[in-house]
Amino acid sequence: MEDQSEAAPKHYLSGRENWQAGAIAGGSKTRDDVADVIRAHLDSIHPGEFEVTKEPTDLKQLYYYHDWKQRPDAYGPTEEVWWDADSRQFLTRRTGKTVPATGGGCTPDVKIRCKATGRAYFIECKHQNDAGNAHERAAKYATPSIVGLIQEMMGCSYHPVGYLFSGTMVDKKKYQLELRATFAFAGDHLFLWDAARTPAAVSQWVERVVVPLLR
Repeated sequence: MEDQSEAAPKHYLSGRENWQAGAIAGGSKTRDDVADVIRAHLDSIHPGEFEVTKEPTDLKQLYYYHDWKQRPDAYGPTEEVWWDADSRQFLTRRTGKTVPATGGGCTPDVKIRCKATGRAYFIECKHQNDAGNAHERAAKYATPSIVGLIQEMMGCSYHPVGYLFSGTMVDKKKYQLELRATFAFAGDHLFLWDAARTPAAVSQWVERVVVPLLR
């Protein structure tokens, strides 16, 4: 009889890779759709007032910033990564050049910025169907320490992150319960974009929750 001990793990990993690839593709499309809908809405209702960016870089050094606040001596000029007060960023040396340090932060999906006030709001978009943990990965933007760090870096006191979920998960009771419990602290900053995925639903959410914060 053929030994199935090696085949089972391979089949399991192949299945996992398939839904992960699908989640990445779905997530990218959701990000693009959300950014495009918000941009079109703001340009129409508030022309020239706001700018919308996909994958903003504002938080790419967020974790370095936290560690530096705790251990400033670990980021002196002789260290591998150091804090540069002039450029107000963390730098490192790569192939003989001084460049911004990478690998010490995160990248939300969408950023909305009010040009007049400079205030910004980030949106993390997660698309998931029947399998995956996208909704759990979004929770990193929901911890008190991360929310507080973003507020400190951006110089704001309002809640700076929105949590948008789409896919068949948002129409399933078990996920609705989990999401509403996990993000209850965020109130209206949680948005479930149901299967209809109407642009008006996102536009109304942004107009009601985000625009007043940024003006």
